[in-house]
Amino acid sequence: MTSWRSVVRVNYVSLQNVNFNPTGAFLLGAAIAKIFPQEEICYSEADGQGFMVEFTHAQPFQENYLSMLENAMKALSGEEIKLMEMVASNACEWMLHKGQKKWAAQLEGVQGTVLIGQIGNFVGLCLGPIEECHHFSLFEFVQEKKRVTIFGMAFGDVQEQKSFLKKYRQYPKKNHAFLAKELELYEDDIWHPRGMALKRALVDLSRQRLEREGYYEISTPDPKGYFEQTGRKKFSCGDRNFCFSEDALISSLHFIQKWINIFDFELKWVLVISKPIKALINAMATCGIQYLTEEGEGDPRVELRIADCLGRYWTGPTLWLKKNGLEFSLFGDLERFIALLLERYEGELPFWITPEQVRLLPLEGVDIEPVMKIFSRQKIRCFVDGEPGLLKEKMHRALRAKAPYVMVFGKREENARQMNVRSQGLDRTMTLEQLEQFLAERQLENQ
Repeated sequence: MTSWRSVVRVNYVSLQNVNFNPTGAFLLGAAIAKIFPQEEICYSEADGQGFMVEFTHAQPFQENYLSMLENAMKALSGEEIKLMEMVASNACEWMLHKGQKKWAAQLEGVQGTVLIGQIGNFVGLCLGPIEECHHFSLFEFVQEKKRVTIFGMAFGDVQEQKSFLKKYRQYPKKNHAFLAKELELYEDDIWHPRGMALKRALVDLSRQRLEREGYYEISTPDPKGYFEQTGRKKFSCGDRNFCFSEDALISSLHFIQKWINIFDFELKWVLVISKPIKALINAMATCGIQYLTEEGEGDPRVELRIADCLGRYWTGPTLWLKKNGLEFSLFGDLERFIALLLERYEGELPFWITPEQVRLLPLEGVDIEPVMKIFSRQKIRCFVDGEPGLLKEKMHRALRAKAPYVMVFGKREENARQMNVRSQGLDRTMTLEQLEQFLAERQLENQ
């Protein structure tokens, strides 16, 4: 529907597993027609990610118009919606007859039937089943030239709505875009060195886990052809992993379970199929996985949908059941996976995955080579702040970067072969030998 990078665009799945957003889109269109009768609906979308409606509006759109439209939607939700299933080409002609030229254009080239709804004098395209719904929130509008796009969400009951709105008020400083900018990871499509380090850390971790299971990396444009040529049943190619063993479904699901559990996400498993697949259903039961079922096109698949800090669900790791084998991804989209990690931990990533595990603050004139050798042996991701300035200023920068450990190394520490180690709840001095043992133990976590 919209980019996952957006701060306020929505991707909410109702707790009742009913998608009320098609109803929201239809009623928003009707509300726009009621309050702004001279305007024309241009485009609309609705799915598990929310709903949006775009319409013409030459004058500046005001913030208070959103509440006016919400109230109109609530009033209209009590009225009867007449539904008509029509062949898409006929619906297109009918929309043209009703003066809905831009909505008719949305139907051009559509095959099969579509659902048309009518409430009062308003006629509009239904983007999915119309469920009884009386709770709506409109969050944002974007105005570009003479068009306005409104984004919103529909809820099954008032408790869902209140719960979401409570989180939403805290969202500006908890969303991944804000956190990533604060941590100097990424901004829009630009990835900074710390962000690239985080990508590498995740990919390296996945490679370690995959190789333990026999998935070694190869490069080929034709994975199936590679299997037929070499007989190698397990391998990784790019961000996808392939298995051509007949009995690999259960072991693959177990592997994905172990992988995703280390991140402690709130998530749901979703089986997406066009018809019942006995092998998949039995494998999910054997693995003890509770799951939802959705009807979908393409290869049967298992999706792990991960909650962000607003309780909205995004597709992450996915396993596809192919005709001749299995294919799975441990991330889905890596950048989206990172965004979800940031929101899950509110920017304070676990030690084993954070792009900067240690911030070293050397004082003037010290030799940090013995310390750097320790970091190298333990494969510690370290940033050395050697910039001139006061120690308290450097400490402030380190805290802002949410480095798990800040280590101060001055002449006293150098002479005593010690290190001052600071973190939340910890301020102690260790010998360099103790420091190396401490870091080795931290690196073993979640291995």
